[in-house]
Amino acid sequence: MVRRFHQVFSLLLILMSVYSFGQCKNFVKKSCLPLLPPFTTNGQINNAVFAPGDHAEMPLTFSEGFTYRVIVCAQEILGKINFKILNNENVVVFDNVDHNNINLWDFKITNTQQVKLIINVPEEKTENGIMHSGCVSIILGFKKN
Repeated sequence: MVRRFHQVFSLLLILMSVYSFGQCKNFVKKSCLPLLPPFTTNGQINNAVFAPGDHAEMPLTFSEGFTYRVIVCAQEILGKINFKILNNENVVVFDNVDHNNINLWDFKITNTQQVKLIINVPEEKTENGIMHSGCVSIILGFKKN
């Protein structure tokens, strides 16, 4: 029964993706992009609809000589999103839980490196069993040192 519910719920999320994309775009424009200045976007803004318990990983490359801003912006309905940045040896370089679940991090790069961004949406316990979904946006900004 639970498996069937998750299958049906997953199908509904897929069907709602077109509708959600428009909502996500508006959310990002209004709530996330204002966090970018004084950094410049790299042109990639990644948006996705997440549900409680979802997890995502994204490889990122940062180049020497720049300061970066990583923004992980989520709709309030999802709660406090956790994001971590791990180096190529899987050592945690940053964990927003250690910083009151802040949704952005600025840092300087001294040598070009590849990292992994990990996003976790907290589990949601509801009395009626209905899970809410919401938009999560990942924005990268940079500026020359």
